[in-house]
Amino acid sequence: MQALGEKDLEVLKGDSYPDVTPLIVAIAHLNSGAIELLLSEESDSKKKIVADVNFADGGRGLTPLMYAVKTNDADVVSQVLIRGGEAPAARMTAGAIRARLGDVDLGATDLDGYGVLHHMIEVTRKPKCTYDNAALYKMLVGVGCVAANIKNSRTGESKTTVQLAEEMGAVAIASAMKASVKKTIQIPDVEDCVDDWGWDMFDVKEDAEAMLKILEKKAIQAEKKFEKKKKSNQGGDVDMDSDDEDVDGETYGVVKDELKDKPEGCTATDEAKLYKGYSVLMQKIDVKYGAWGMYNFYRMQIWKEEHKDLWILFTNWGRIGHYSQGQYQNTPFGSAEQAVAEFEKIFKAKAGNEWSDDIRSNFEIKTGRYRLVEAEHLQRVRKKELQFDLESSIPSKLPKSVQRLFSDLTNVSMYVNAYKSIGCDVESMPFGRIKKEAVMEAKDILDKLEKLIKKNERFDTEIAKLKRKARLTSESDQKKIKDEEAKKQELVEEIYRLSSEYYYKLPKGNVEYTNLQVIDSEHNLDQERARVDFVLYLETAERLLLGAQYRKEEVNPIDYIYRAVACKVKPLKPTDDQTAMVLRYIYNSPRARNLVR
Repeated sequence: MQALGEKDLEVLKGDSYPDVTPLIVAIAHLNSGAIELLLSEESDSKKKIVADVNFADGGRGLTPLMYAVKTNDADVVSQVLIRGGEAPAARMTAGAIRARLGDVDLGATDLDGYGVLHHMIEVTRKPKCTYDNAALYKMLVGVGCVAANIKNSRTGESKTTVQLAEEMGAVAIASAMKASVKKTIQIPDVEDCVDDWGWDMFDVKEDAEAMLKILEKKAIQAEKKFEKKKKSNQGGDVDMDSDDEDVDGETYGVVKDELKDKPEGCTATDEAKLYKGYSVLMQKIDVKYGAWGMYNFYRMQIWKEEHKDLWILFTNWGRIGHYSQGQYQNTPFGSAEQAVAEFEKIFKAKAGNEWSDDIRSNFEIKTGRYRLVEAEHLQRVRKKELQFDLESSIPSKLPKSVQRLFSDLTNVSMYVNAYKSIGCDVESMPFGRIKKEAVMEAKDILDKLEKLIKKNERFDTEIAKLKRKARLTSESDQKKIKDEEAKKQELVEEIYRLSSEYYYKLPKGNVEYTNLQVIDSEHNLDQERARVDFVLYLETAERLLLGAQYRKEEVNPIDYIYRAVACKVKPLKPTDDQTAMVLRYIYNSPRARNLVR
């Protein structure tokens, strides 16, 4: 590392800014390389001059650490604390930083009596700005910073750190200090931008359910019309006029019944019919099966030719994604008894259950076997998700600026694309049909997995200790290791089982040609937690959109959603302090200048 001379560390003086050191400039610009160069005592030269980590600026008397906490960058803060060096704070505990702590003064205060924690809470005074970073607060307290009272040496006024957090609206930090913030923090009083709506708010959940039923009915009507048109094009004399509501199959999609419709690959003729309900679609998910994991479906049907003594047992299997694909086999039989016997034999081998007419109500899930695909997934829209239509002739009562904001927030294609991007199976659970109960069950499974993952890590640590201490010749030591490994194996099996169960509840899309990962690490767990949370956000969005569409002949959909979210929105004036703060955040964001008009 290059050595620095005394001239390199001289105080920078200026008329428009307080006297600062190169170290403070490097911190303000988040230049970790420069911080390391200025603070690290390691050098190729015999003697190296390093920057004063406690030098206060010539203005309010802020130290480098105070400047560091104002950046809200934990890595920069940790570099100052441990005197340079690469310091990925996101991967360092407070204890690890404390063990390498340099000679930084954690109790230093500026001319106004503000310490390090106070500057972390109050980033700027005019306008008032806080990052409310509770994690950074905990790290600083963990290395030894004390949340002392603020005593202004100029005015003599005194204030607690909790009071400062409350004034700044730093709810997370105030909570971390175990303060009662509910009674003291005042939510800004914002007047609604509409004085009189002229209508009472509706029940969003009931409206969304009603709209979903209407759209599903239209999808079924579209299927009927599609089938009539198909027969008509084949030469049949079919009257296309009916009492059904006029619907467009391209708009609402065509419903496909996975149990009743003839699948691709089946050699039965168009006149053939399903024989006495002998039709089943099953799936099996097992994350520990091979390198890719098992994520398969299996379908069986018996078709009877209308004018022949011919029964065809159709079997179809493959990786879940599109049930119409995969491999298939057509096996002809000369009698119904033979076809039924083979059907029931295969079903018992695959599912571990005896076949019966009411198999769906009597089915018992067996570990390691196929299970029935849930009923609501058997009838699915073949073309696309439910189509939302928020066009309304009723004008909005909201100001134009608020209308534009909520128009962006109600962009359906944005939500649909977001839903697809997080890896959900849009075939079995498309946007508009998210089943909240299943998602919540998936979330509960992740909570169970979190405990097992932590327990598994403790097993790894314990087994490693035993192996280091064990004597190869000691039977008792070897028995202890085997016992611990056996317990660990049981734990791993449970992790495999719960991971498979999780994917049943919240299926993944686009895994036909990729592996299905076991949720056996904090990294994988965090990924799936983020996916669950995102799906829950989207479920709320689809509920609002469906409800707004249901009432669009009564109220403007944007007004409906505005009132449903129960937030008061008021446009800011260019002269407001909050406007300056928002613009500051925007322009400090990457590539913002190319996006903001």
